[in-house]
Formats: sequence, C-alpha cells, structure tokens
Amino acid sequence: MKLFFRKIRDQLVGIRNVLVPRIQELLAVKKTLSQFLRRRPFLRRVLNLPSPDTISVQGWMDRDHGRDELYLLDPEFKTERTIPLLNEPRNNWFFEANRTTNVDATWVLKLQEGFAHGHAGGQFLTSKGNYLWDANTEDWLYFKYGFYIDSVLRLPAATRLEGSAAVLSHRNARNNFSHWVFDVLPRIGLLERTVGLKSIDHFLVGHTNKRYEWETLEQLGVAREKVIQLLPNSYFQASNMIFPSHSRYHSHSHQPSTMEFLKRSFLREPTGDKKRRLFISRADASFRRLKEELDLCRLLLPHGFEVITLAGVSLPETAALFASAEMIVGPFGSGLMNICFCPPGCIVVDIAPPEFYNVHHWYLSEESHLVYTCYFGNSGVIRPDVPPFSVTKDIHIDVNDCYLFIKRMIERLG
Repeated sequence: MKLFFRKIRDQLVGIRNVLVPRIQELLAVKKTLSQFLRRRPFLRRVLNLPSPDTISVQGWMDRDHGRDELYLLDPEFKTERTIPLLNEPRNNWFFEANRTTNVDATWVLKLQEGFAHGHAGGQFLTSKGNYLWDANTEDWLYFKYGFYIDSVLRLPAATRLEGSAAVLSHRNARNNFSHWVFDVLPRIGLLERTVGLKSIDHFLVGHTNKRYEWETLEQLGVAREKVIQLLPNSYFQASNMIFPSHSRYHSHSHQPSTMEFLKRSFLREPTGDKKRRLFISRADASFRRLKEELDLCRLLLPHGFEVITLAGVSLPETAALFASAEMIVGPFGSGLMNICFCPPGCIVVDIAPPEFYNVHHWYLSEESHLVYTCYFGNSGVIRPDVPPFSVTKDIHIDVNDCYLFIKRMIERLG
C-alpha cells in the first residue's frame, strides 16, 4: 500500500513539474501583453490599467511624492534561533538552514488619492497608478513568477471612498485563525502608533464573517460599520489610502512590538499559578488530525494534562488559558499559535507532519522565551520535494515512542 501511494505521489510531483513551467510561460505572455496595453495611454484609460512603472515603497517616497507620508517604526534586524530537541535528528538540516533569519521592518504608508485592489488580499497603488510591489500580499500562483498587477489585462472602475481607508487584508487570513491573528491584527497596532484609529473612516478587510473576526476587530477598536469587505477584483480609491506593513512578510518572524501588542490587547485575565499542562486537540478539525490522539492522551492524563479544544473559545479566554500553562502539547496547527501568550520557560511539544512543517511555532517559542521541541510523525523525515497538497495530511505516530519523548520533557519540570 505504501508503495502504491508513493507511486501516486511521484506521478503528481511529475505532473506538477510539467505544468509549472507551462504556467510560467503563459504568465510571461500575459505580462508582455499587459505591458503593451499599459504603455498606450488611451488603452490604459479604457481598461483602467495601472502605470507600467512598478516601484518599491521607499523608491516612491524618494521621488517627488507630494503629501504622501511614510512612518518608519521598527527597524529590520537579524536574529539567530536555538536548534530545538527533535525525535528525528535527520531533520537537523532544516533547522540549521532556518536558524538565522531577518525580522522585517514595520512601517505605515499614507497615500493621497491612493488605490487598493483586492486580488490577493490587497494590492496597493499610488495616485499615479504605480504598483508598489512591496506593499501587497501575493497570490500563490504569481509570487514566484511575477506580480499579479504586472500581468493584469483589465481592472474595474475604482469605487470612490471619501475620507481615509486602511488596508488590513491578507490572502492567507481567510478561514485561518492563525493568519488572522498574526497577519491582520498586529497591523491595527501599527495604525495606533501612527495615524490613530479615530482618524480612519474605512477599514478594507478580507473577512469571511467568522465570529472571531468580528470579536477581535471590535476588541481592538475597529467598529463594524467602518469595515468594507475587500474581495477579489474589488478596486477602491480614497482621499487617504493607508497601508500598514505585514507582521511577517518575508519570514515567520515577528517584531517584539508585535508580540507586545497581542499580549497587551488580549491577555487581560490574571494568569494564576501558571502550573497547567495542556494538550491542544485537533480532533474537531477536518484535516491534519493526530490519528492516535486518544491513545496518547490516555497516557498523558495521569501526568496532569487537560485535553482542550479551542473551537468557539474567544481569543482573550484562550490567551488566559495559555498564560496559565507550564507545558503545551499538541499537533501542528492554528491552536498552537497561542503559545505566544505562554509564560517564559513553558515547554512546548509540537507533534508535526514532516510533509507540511514550517518554522512558525519554533520562532514563536524563541520570541516568547519558551522551550520548543518537535516530535515528527509520519516516518519523520522532512523532504523538500513533497507536493503542496500535504497540508491536509493527517499525522500518525508511534504512541509509546511519542509518549516517552513527551515524558522526557515532563521530567524537566521536576
């Protein structure tokens, strides 16, 4: 059976390797056509196309930009992480490769008569139609082969918004709690530090009417009546279009100010004696479940673990729960992003699938001064050639081996 699925996987990888270059070629043709249309003033006006001149935010500000303003906040810096304890030493190469990272600078850009387009979470254009390539969130198909706006053939007429509008959308935040918390909410903190929320008349948000979306926006002072949904092919122009930078655009790293903002905003309850041991369940998830979760939890319950499901729990309640923990165990997923609220020294055991693993929980732990460890299931070895659909694959573990790994961490607590 394993051989059968391996052949299927290899066939899919082969198909992907054939299709991606063809897609790249088609995008190159489309981009050439777009550039031709955008360099003809008449066609550009008829099709509402942007200027052929794309530019960076700083490049735009270095020009004669009129009354546009750029607020520089936290500077970029480089940091080095500690290699965590792993059950599978063959994955050390991955952690060594990601040990040193750059933490992106934060800033807020305020454009007079600027534009926002909603293709992939928010594209940003100047009053002259220049696409600002580093003020956007890219569609997965285009991020490798050229920006979407560079190959667009037509845009709708822009809807006029009077007053000021702030762009909070992010392509990954739709239906994803973790991305909502780290890629949308911290940008409200950047607005607070610069233009102030009261001065903003509209917030362009790619929301999906989830309860946690409205709750967290309102808790941070964003009134529901000010929210405008930014959908694919939405196109807006405002007297003042404001774009706060992303929390983790080029990496999974966060500025200290991001962590401080989240804790200040949502960690409001007393943390108690900080002695709880929590198993964060994904049993109610539709994918990436820990198949042997029940058996593992039976072994952990005598050690004082509580099994927690976070669905329906508000962010302040979740923050208070994690702030009371001395140890967190759980399968890789959005629930574990709440470790950012854990007290320093808390032990984290991330039970992860090697087919879909990223460094976010590791980095979060380092940024919060936690002790991060990772137990890899599903044969344990990270392979760089695994196709992207593995994001949904469930996790299988050797229960006794995983329990012994966790028990070693329990013994550190004394």
